[in-house]
Amino acid sequence: MQVEAKITKEWKRRMLLLIGFITAASAWFFYDGFIGYPKSNERAAEFIRFSDEGRVAEWPEFAFSRGWKREDPGPLKTDKEIRDQKMIGATGVAGALLMAWWFFLSCSRTLRAEDETIIDVDGKEVPMASVVALDYSKWEKKGIVYAFYQNDGVRKKLTLDDYKYAGAELIIKELEERLQTSQPDKAS
Repeated sequence: MQVEAKITKEWKRRMLLLIGFITAASAWFFYDGFIGYPKSNERAAEFIRFSDEGRVAEWPEFAFSRGWKREDPGPLKTDKEIRDQKMIGATGVAGALLMAWWFFLSCSRTLRAEDETIIDVDGKEVPMASVVALDYSKWEKKGIVYAFYQNDGVRKKLTLDDYKYAGAELIIKELEERLQTSQPDKAS
């Protein structure tokens, strides 16, 4: 058996959308921290000055002349609120960069079956004959089957993800057939 299961276009698209969303949200937080909140504070400080001087009735005309909204701008943003916006933006960018690194690393990985051996995405080799059971508990929702195998008397688990790797289902079917042949009384 020769199968090379590569990353699916659907998985790539989903990850790129997620990275894009996190990047856009981070940009929004950065905008508030560096531009939006300081502008809001400028407007709020002027409104407070007008209020202290008893000139609130003049505010709508003044605000209009500066291109601002005419209503009360609300309280000043604190230094902590401004700093928090910048920190959330920075955290989001760091997360997006880590996800992008992981995405590009994942795109070069493959799940393979060569002759009698399955080679997982990390290069671990599992002889097909050592597989003793398949767990389909996550198949319907995630497209994942766990293949349990024996290695030096220890039971281990191999993840076969058909959502992420196009072609993994061929490996799963081959394992199903082998298990049914070796255990005909348990075939379903």
